[in-house]
Amino acid sequence: MKKPGIIIIGGGAAGLAAAVEATKGPFGTLLLEKNAHCGKKMLLTGGGRCNFSHSGTTRDLISAFHGQGKFLYSSLSRYGSDHYIAFLRDSGVAVKCEDDGRYFPQNNRAATVRDAFIQALKQAGCPPLCQYEVRAIEHQSESKLYKITAVHNHETHHFSAPTVILAAGAPCYKHTGSDGHGLTMAAELGLTITSIKPALTAIPIKENWVKYLSGVTLSDCRLSIWDSRTKKQIAVERGELLFTHRGISGPVALNQSRWCDGPHLTLQLNLLPNYHFETYMIDFKKQIEKRPKITVLRHLQQRLPASLARIILSTADCPESLQGAHLSRDMLRTIAQFVTAAPLTPLPLGSPNRGMTCRGGIALKNMTAHSLMTKNLPGLFCAGDMLDLDGKTGGYNLQAAYA
Repeated sequence: MKKPGIIIIGGGAAGLAAAVEATKGPFGTLLLEKNAHCGKKMLLTGGGRCNFSHSGTTRDLISAFHGQGKFLYSSLSRYGSDHYIAFLRDSGVAVKCEDDGRYFPQNNRAATVRDAFIQALKQAGCPPLCQYEVRAIEHQSESKLYKITAVHNHETHHFSAPTVILAAGAPCYKHTGSDGHGLTMAAELGLTITSIKPALTAIPIKENWVKYLSGVTLSDCRLSIWDSRTKKQIAVERGELLFTHRGISGPVALNQSRWCDGPHLTLQLNLLPNYHFETYMIDFKKQIEKRPKITVLRHLQQRLPASLARIILSTADCPESLQGAHLSRDMLRTIAQFVTAAPLTPLPLGSPNRGMTCRGGIALKNMTAHSLMTKNLPGLFCAGDMLDLDGKTGGYNLQAAYA
């Protein structure tokens, strides 16, 4: 039985970063990855470009984690974006920061980032052992070692070490090998696992008119989520939105999707977020008074896509040929209501596999924030998507995984 000092389970972003740091210490390090190659999910991030981090202070990064980010304060303070930008540049990877604050490799190739970690491990004499699928982790209390059972080429192998870093991912994008078995093993060790839900995913919508806008983008809108029983706002986000044949996507929808699970939810979409109902009513009336012979459709098209403007008119029972001068007050109110608070009904998100990441995982109450070691199992650390932490789109989740 091989006995390294540290065994890392999972060769994704968290596992690779942990392995690189571990090789700087005095203990032998072993990284086990079930796939033929490490970082399979990393290659999909940022549309294949690898949006690996986001600019801003530690507090800015923390604020992207929906109220859970305080848990990451210690990690991000020590291993923030500057730390990993320096690592990549030292590895020969040029990086760039786009106008929205997202960091990418200069060549827009995700493999460049992944390969920098693998090359660092090879140089440290610790190449990953790929196609080793870990099936079980057993804590041996007498020896204070963790026994790892893995399968490679249909043969069972055993490893043991006093320190294990579990970074096997969440059950999303299962075709990358991230099937959630790591959470099963964590539960078998006695860790509490919170309910797993999809996050950073498109939101399917009940209303039929949405599908007629498939491919239409709103560069600036506001999406809010409400509890239909209490009439309380749950969350709100402003930014870019994309209509799809099934619902809504784009950064605003992706970031809000984590909240769209369960009954009694309604969405409101403000198509022109600098307005609310009353101010839009006033402004649109002034617009019509200046050019009363122009059709209402053309007035709407000055600020909104033509296909969306036609749907708005349809909801108001307003003919497309109607001139602004003949717009009734009821029609105006219906138009203003739709523009500033178009109602949407979210449908079930489905399997966690649909999300780019997951909401839920290893409960943070199990963990020590400054080290990510479990409180009741000395020597067992957990990192990455396995933790009950999910951030917004924009490189935040990868940065947290690295940290």
